[in-house]
Amino acid sequence: MRHKHALPVAALLLGTSALAGTVPATAAAHGEPAGPLRILLTNDDGYDAPGIRLMFQRLTAAGHDVTIVAPLTNQSGAGTKMMSATTVTVKHPEPRVWAVDGTPGDAVSFGLAEVFAGRAPDLVISGTNFGSSSTPCAPPTTSRSSSSTACGRMRRTGRCSRPAWA
Repeated sequence: MRHKHALPVAALLLGTSALAGTVPATAAAHGEPAGPLRILLTNDDGYDAPGIRLMFQRLTAAGHDVTIVAPLTNQSGAGTKMMSATTVTVKHPEPRVWAVDGTPGDAVSFGLAEVFAGRAPDLVISGTNFGSSSTPCAPPTTSRSSSSTACGRMRRTGRCSRPAWA
């Protein structure tokens, strides 16, 4: 029997508004000019997974400035785990793509601290992976944990509101 895979609803909702070229409500409310969004795109399946690559293609085709910062390898199920090492190994296999040898939380932390050090992204999209990113009786999924990591780091600058899935 052939199985069909679908992107989680949160990723589709985030992707749909971004693909349409809309500006986040906070930007529109503050009178910032409409234009391409600076997007940090991450997942838990790895930087070269089909879902993240498709989202990257669609968002860049819509004119947005997209940078992938994701784990080097599949980290599904890692949740909010962070590596305890003081350094992580990072590969830069192609322009606008960073592969972090660590967890999704490590990838997002590196992305915000190093790749987007000069200016935070307008939007962080996490969870462009196959399968469900929700569970009724377990801690947050890895896709949601990546968003939480980003929001926690960005909230200090006033640039993060409640995640779309909350």
